Amino acid sequence: MAAGMRLALTEEERVNFARPAADPLFESVAQEYGPGVVAYVLWEPMVMCPGV
Repeated sequence: MAAGMRLALTEEERVNFARPAADPLFESVAQEYGPGVVAYVLWEPMVMCPGV
């Protein structure tokens, strides 16, 4: 992030059953930086371990 910028988590209502939710994050970034912004989502599915 650029100097002087802040990122904050809130306790607002869930969006699509999740909090914190990515939807408001991407919407606010798009509003701030416009259509030229690029975002990546790094995701690793939870592995189910029987007996743990």
